[in-house]
Amino acid sequence: MSPGDDEIVFHVYSLSEKEKKKNNRLRITIHLEILSNDDRNLKIKHFRDELTIVSGGSTLLDPNDFQIDHREFPPTDIFYYLIQKGSNGIRVVILDSPATDEIIFSQAQINKNQIRLEHTPMSTDDRFDVLVFGIGNETRILTIRVEPLALNLFNHSIITYEQ
Repeated sequence: MSPGDDEIVFHVYSLSEKEKKKNNRLRITIHLEILSNDDRNLKIKHFRDELTIVSGGSTLLDPNDFQIDHREFPPTDIFYYLIQKGSNGIRVVILDSPATDEIIFSQAQINKNQIRLEHTPMSTDDRFDVLVFGIGNETRILTIRVEPLALNLFNHSIITYEQ
């Protein structure tokens, strides 16, 4: 374990063994690695907290809303990692790239309008979704509001009655 790291210990035992919990218990230790934010050259200039998308629609990630700079690396070497995928129909699509399970894209791809969010309608009535991105040692959350598709009916027919 490195200095600054920590751990969580869970003790699991059955309800019938509640009185004798020291004897028959399962000890589960989870190691926590504390990462220092030592990359001071990485600067998140803009990262929108929330986007709106029409149900069943798509939108491009705007470079004005998602902008990260690094003193030493060009935009082609600054990467966004999708840590948590959407659970309500939102998915990240990288244009001109094969579909993979792991979503990683660069700032240069955002600048070229190659990153799109798509919504697939689901049977739930939830009107939002959440994506979690890793950028260097930073973690950012993007909330997507899903608006219902506006249905407008127009009468384009003319009915005449002869008298």
